[in-house]
Amino acid sequence: MKAFLLAFALLVLHTHATQVTVQSVMMPVYLHGADEDEQIRIMSVPIITYNGNLEELCGNICRSFIPPSPRDRIKNNVNVGFEYGIRVSMEYAREKGLPNTIIINASAAKRPEGYPFTIEQVTESVTTCVKQMTDVVSENKNKVTIKVLPPPDSKGSNANRSEDRLEKETELFAARLAGTIWEKVGNFEVQRIRFDGAKLCALDYQNKPVVVWNSTQIHEPHRIHVDYSDGTSSWYFLDEDDKHLINCKVNRWAEYKPAGDGWKTETFKEFPTLRLGDDSIEIDQRHGKPTITVPRINAGSRLSEFTLPDGRLFWAFTSVNSRQLWLLDVRHVFGGRVCGQKRITQVRPTLPAELPEREKRMVDFIYQLREEEKWSAADTLSRELIRRSSDRTQAKQDYIRKLLGYASKTKGGSREELR
Repeated sequence: MKAFLLAFALLVLHTHATQVTVQSVMMPVYLHGADEDEQIRIMSVPIITYNGNLEELCGNICRSFIPPSPRDRIKNNVNVGFEYGIRVSMEYAREKGLPNTIIINASAAKRPEGYPFTIEQVTESVTTCVKQMTDVVSENKNKVTIKVLPPPDSKGSNANRSEDRLEKETELFAARLAGTIWEKVGNFEVQRIRFDGAKLCALDYQNKPVVVWNSTQIHEPHRIHVDYSDGTSSWYFLDEDDKHLINCKVNRWAEYKPAGDGWKTETFKEFPTLRLGDDSIEIDQRHGKPTITVPRINAGSRLSEFTLPDGRLFWAFTSVNSRQLWLLDVRHVFGGRVCGQKRITQVRPTLPAELPEREKRMVDFIYQLREEEKWSAADTLSRELIRRSSDRTQAKQDYIRKLLGYASKTKGGSREELR
């Protein structure tokens, strides 16, 4: 009987020692492959815990997390800390009165292929998660401190490795792209272009080169630009699978470098400094003129679009390593798709006969992009088409807006719903 009571008591004690509860942890979340999601978001995520102590909670910050989604379409982990191989643990103080230490271990972290963030950026996001979940104080107080084990690229003679890796990825991108032909959509002149591994060239309808642009530059994977002799240029922004592109004709451009909380340039005298906010951009003007603050729109991965009060259109995009920003004074925007790609037909209402053929093709392309869930590219081209209709009658402007508004409302809809 005593043995039975002892066993029962031990069972009760064990039951109370471990409590299964639902708690929340902060996670660095990024939806890879979504055009409209270009940033790491710090979000609270529910998890099941057994002890609920700080050690267990922090250990789950970089845990794999697959969120629920409509029709279970998202089946991949969205915790970017987990994807980069960063781990969080706790080291208990050896002496009473000293703080425990939370260790953010990025020493073995690697950037997955196709992800836009540096290891340092993801490590910083993980650190933010830890800080939001703990009271971080100086080491002479009995709480916790944070210790970051950085990746090799961030110290000593290895500081250039990330640049070397980016250069290698750019070379691989160029090699993979060699021989690809795109059909441009909504363009006024050149209808087809090809990349030969080093340069872009314009093609005729028999795919024979008519112009080779020797000034072709590849800044990084998916970013190409060509300078022309008249001072203008063309910039090409390719999606992750390189099957679609957004192309803009640019009046002038400038490169900016980090400076304090913003970006600074010596070549664009009109706007020497600018700062990017979450949904706006601040532009300092020369000669003491007041700072301009305008809304900025996401036009793609690390790409922002904004319009000045005088009506001028600008794009700004940052490099993958966050060491440069390019500001583009945009004249026109076009689209493009790989030649031979299967087209989607009969997905939009009949277009008016007076609409120029290139703009009809542009509407078709917008609907195709929406069908393939390339939302940012579709919306970028929709805004361009609305700008092009500004010199038409109000009735025609309203028709274009209604047409594109109809397209946007079909987001997530089937092809039958579009007809």
